[in-house]
Amino acid sequence: MVITLEKARQIISNVPEDKAFWLADGHKLMSLKELRNALTTIPSDVFNHHVNDQRNDFANWTKDVVRDSDLSDELRKTRTQHLTLLKVNARIRELESIVQPKFTRVSISPVRVTIKHHSAKKKSSKPKKHAKKSHKKKRR
Repeated sequence: MVITLEKARQIISNVPEDKAFWLADGHKLMSLKELRNALTTIPSDVFNHHVNDQRNDFANWTKDVVRDSDLSDELRKTRTQHLTLLKVNARIRELESIVQPKFTRVSISPVRVTIKHHSAKKKSSKPKKHAKKSHKKKRR
């Protein structure tokens, strides 16, 4: 499915405070990025509390709150913390590429620009010193 810039921004941004995801260990998650970070550190018993044969709280939250049904569908297929992390991380990267596209670097050959400033020269009150010329008389 093609995601618009507006939709990508909405998915990747923080959810409202009252829609935060509360982990079983008491940590609060406000975005997919926070979910990704939590998946790298939470103990397996906390993960298994939320993802098991009876439920997948992360899939439910991404569908109902984050409003990312594509990621939710992918998460429903997972049962491991590692695979869940990979799926969430891949989705974040995809969304970031839409929100903050990398620009192709264009090489432009340098151009020399010379700027000449024309201003009236300040006249000095002191006379200019000239190099002395030698006036030797030629001897005959």
